[in-house]
Amino acid sequence: MLVQKGCRTYLPGGQVRPITEAITGPETLAALQHYNFTKAFMGANGVSPAEGFTTPDPEEASIKTAALQRARERWFLVDNTKFDMVYSAVIGDIGCGAILTNHCPDPRYAQLTFVKEFNPAIDYVLHLTAPLAVGEINRTSDEACQFGGKGINVSGVLRELGCESIALGFTAGETGAWLERGLQLSGRLPDGMTRINVKVKGAKETEINGSGPNITPKAMQALWDNLEELGEGDILVLAGSIPSSMPQDVYQQILARLDGRGIRFVVDATRDLLVKVLPYHPFLIKPNNHELGEIFGKELNRDEEITQAARKLQQRGARNVLVSMAGDGWMKPVRCTALAPQKAKW
Repeated sequence: MLVQKGCRTYLPGGQVRPITEAITGPETLAALQHYNFTKAFMGANGVSPAEGFTTPDPEEASIKTAALQRARERWFLVDNTKFDMVYSAVIGDIGCGAILTNHCPDPRYAQLTFVKEFNPAIDYVLHLTAPLAVGEINRTSDEACQFGGKGINVSGVLRELGCESIALGFTAGETGAWLERGLQLSGRLPDGMTRINVKVKGAKETEINGSGPNITPKAMQALWDNLEELGEGDILVLAGSIPSSMPQDVYQQILARLDGRGIRFVVDATRDLLVKVLPYHPFLIKPNNHELGEIFGKELNRDEEITQAARKLQQRGARNVLVSMAGDGWMKPVRCTALAPQKAKW
């Protein structure tokens, strides 16, 4: 058909399947490594938010996965009967490409929340039998490993609320592989290892946070490729710290690059990471009261001071401001207005 329309057409080597007319085999896989694609269009037998795009044929899945990795834009052609169907071989996660369909049967596929966690962690939580004694042997009554990082926490809360989300980020080493298995985190593996944060629970909680892996330019480009898939109606959450190897204005770079696409941005960050995104009018920002004070260079104690500071951030571009109050509570969200504090009720 392409030849008949006058399109220059190249066919990789390999075996042609008689029913689907798909070309597969090791020759096909090798040939794909010699090309880069502006747009890749492909089919899938099934698609679901949790399992992604799937097919019953592992060989065909490997060919399509290889094509995805070399494509700038990725499109899946699936009709309405393929939604919520799952097969054994995975082509890619739900965020690896856009969907073209005759009918979208479920709003989960029409709008997804993308949560960006630059510096995920495994939190090693220790509950002590006595207050922490520095320089002495301390013993624990209980210990646990939890997947952490603000973005990971956001995804967990969204899941509990019945909202599908896609976690995008960087993992590395054995700790990263462990975290990926637990979270099905979509990302690329840079050098180093995913950080481990230590949380010591004594009379007071003490935290020791890792710095995170080195993020290479190649890994960063893979992230940009993922973010290019976002569009009208999507929600992108940028939360938490970023590794020291990354540009400290990376949140600003992301909002600048995606500005004007109809994406709602939610930013939970500190100091310049947060302040620099305000000109792009994020839908929601969430500093805590201490971080709010750091932005304005003074300690904020009274409710009126906190509310006034939140309004200043709104005047500088934020559409909604939600201020958390550490152990004292949170700010009740009101659309497009700075917020007044309320005590938490537990």
